[in-house]
Amino acid sequence: VPPGMEGGPPANMPMAPPMNPDGTPIGSPPAVPGFPQPGGMPMMWMPQVPFGFPMMQVQGGKDGGDGDGGNPMMQRGNGMRTGVPAVSRDMPPRCSMHNSKPQPYTCLHCRNYRNASKAVEMTRLPAEVDVLEKRKEKQRVALELTNTGTFNFPPSFRDALLKCRFLKNDLSKKETVEEVVDEIYLHCDYVEPFVPSSASDPSNFFACLYRLFVLRCTEEELQILLDHPDSPFIRVAGFLYVRFGLDPDCFWDYLGRNILDETEFSPTLDRKKKYSISEFLERLLTRDKFYDIKLPPLPRYVRDKINVFLRDIESHRDRQKKNKKRMDKFRPGSDAWVLFGGAWKKCVIQKIDDDYNERILCDVKIDGKIEKSDIPLGFVNTEKVEPKSRSRSREGKEREKEREKEREKEREAELERRDAERARHRDRESREQDRGRDRERREERVKDKDRKEDRKEDRRDDRREDRRDDRKEDRKEDRKEDRKEDRREERKEERREKEDKEKDRKKKKSRRSESRSRPRKAKESRSRSKAKRSRSRSRVKKKKARSVSKDRKSRSRGRRAKSSLSRSASRPKKSKVRDSS
Repeated sequence: VPPGMEGGPPANMPMAPPMNPDGTPIGSPPAVPGFPQPGGMPMMWMPQVPFGFPMMQVQGGKDGGDGDGGNPMMQRGNGMRTGVPAVSRDMPPRCSMHNSKPQPYTCLHCRNYRNASKAVEMTRLPAEVDVLEKRKEKQRVALELTNTGTFNFPPSFRDALLKCRFLKNDLSKKETVEEVVDEIYLHCDYVEPFVPSSASDPSNFFACLYRLFVLRCTEEELQILLDHPDSPFIRVAGFLYVRFGLDPDCFWDYLGRNILDETEFSPTLDRKKKYSISEFLERLLTRDKFYDIKLPPLPRYVRDKINVFLRDIESHRDRQKKNKKRMDKFRPGSDAWVLFGGAWKKCVIQKIDDDYNERILCDVKIDGKIEKSDIPLGFVNTEKVEPKSRSRSREGKEREKEREKEREKEREAELERRDAERARHRDRESREQDRGRDRERREERVKDKDRKEDRKEDRRDDRREDRRDDRKEDRKEDRKEDRKEDRREERKEERREKEDKEKDRKKKKSRRSESRSRPRKAKESRSRSKAKRSRSRSRVKKKKARSVSKDRKSRSRGRRAKSSLSRSASRPKKSKVRDSS
């Protein structure tokens, strides 16, 4: 009690007027944040929030936790996750084109959504931010791997995977397990480690499996892989993730529920040969190799634990088929017998999970104390089964060991027989592929021979055409030279004729003068001599013509040889190659 107030407030002390819920006096104008009101206390400053984004406060709920029960905006009933503020109707929607990778610097819708989300983040209180951070830390807890370096792959196979184009170009951009699962669904048709047509190129399936190891699956993500309903190849990826990466102690916890699954699929490209999930898991847990890839070795105690269930796997499969026909007896609350710890024990069925047609699981309670879930239907029997009493003598143990060895030999022989059939089929396919390659090579060789022959023919034709062209040009030049020689000879003949005419004219003059003085005999002798001269001239002309024709022929031959040599040296040869196509 303040001093002086023990007896109550003084009479002259003004009393506060009645107040509204918002802190303003009754009858006063609306309150303005941050300004004093008449007759009352100044209002507390509230953070300014953009229009359309509600304020959010963390209030203590009934559960005493982080306030989810007290604040209706933080509850799960309205379809929102706990700790996420309710979005107003005025908040811009997320960009439909860049939903996975927003681009706020180039897209207007992404920029508006980013600014709005920042405004919402500003309205969160520190306590709420701490809650959200804690929940984010609890969201993803990856499973521990036995080998984070090579993931138990052989070094040579891991090097080949790192060089795989599908892993480097496509899968390296996938940052979540869901995206890798989509790639398995779209691009994987078989589970072999290598491409069927090659012995060194890894398959797309193992590239996706390697990417899953890099991303490190959580418990929930691994369960999604093991129970995926869309494709058996996604489930096989989960089985191999467990077999290669996880601790052998937990193999049966993850794979035991699928050991009697009768879903069939084709592990290779041969769609005629199909195997069930049960047969695939049996081989995966009993063999040391997956095709040509060495599997991590199993410890002895783990192998013994698994052999308890795999010892009579065929009888368990037959029992599951019979139990499916009488499912009316498997109801919650009915008594049954279950295989537990290598012996049949009495139990009570609590739940039947038949979401998968080929896989039915049971939840049972053994002896009213131990609860077991996800037990395959083949390990449960409604009829009373008395546990077999085994003699503890040395002979009984030895007999049991011998039987176990025989069963192991039979199982190995059966698996070897299947492997031999698959190898034969693979060899047949490889032979067919080799024959096809040989046929293609032969066809290519024949085509190459035809192309070579065509090129030879083209070269021969080019040479013939070149020779024809050379001959034509030689003939043209010979004709030109002959014409020149003829013109020269004609000129010479003209000159000779002129000279002869001049001589004849002079002689005629002289003869006329002589004839006047000589007698008649002289005239006769002159006529005779004239005839002789004409004969001699004709002989001389014929000899000259013969010599001229011989000179022409010899000159033309020399010119032809010289011109052909000069043309072949100076002019490039033509090359015409026909298109073989």
